Amino acid sequence: WGLDAIGTGPARDPTDAAERLKAAARSLGFDPVGITSAQLPPLEADRLHTWIGQERHGEMAYMARADRDRSDATTLLEGARSVLMVALVYPPTSETEPPQAGRTRVSTYAQAPYDYHRVLGARLQLLVDFVAELIPDATARRFCDTAPLLERAFARHAGLGFVGKNTNLINRSRGSFFFLGGIALDVDLPTD
Repeated sequence: WGLDAIGTGPARDPTDAAERLKAAARSLGFDPVGITSAQLPPLEADRLHTWIGQERHGEMAYMARADRDRSDATTLLEGARSVLMVALVYPPTSETEPPQAGRTRVSTYAQAPYDYHRVLGARLQLLVDFVAELIPDATARRFCDTAPLLERAFARHAGLGFVGKNTNLINRSRGSFFFLGGIALDVDLPTD
């Protein structure tokens, strides 16, 4: 994957660590990438709490469990200080014809012959392994739909994009056709 080209050995300082970690993420095909704090501003938890209070979560009862903790990565990794957020782009649909009668369309990401959780998880694990070399005393833990965290909010605060009227995270150059994943780290890194 070209991680060797990023440079080996421990980082000189937090800025060097952040830049090399983001470069490693890009070499693994993630774009955009960014870093934010492990604790989101209280407004994010308030939004989720209001959304749940209005029963907008429908039958997803799990969303109401520990809703305020979803804005704090220390629930995933004790002592978390920073979160690296990444996006992996998938192509938009190329279908131009409407579906046949009695048939429906399935979202492009769900048509892939593989589970995106495994693809993202494997690449994120390579980054976690890279962190061990880059910041030897650090602990890192990956997530991609595998932890009760507000991934879209963390991605927005990491500078990956903005939330559109369609409620998707939109990146100005990549659009909204991407998966999100992240790594919680127990070290302070400069935020984007």
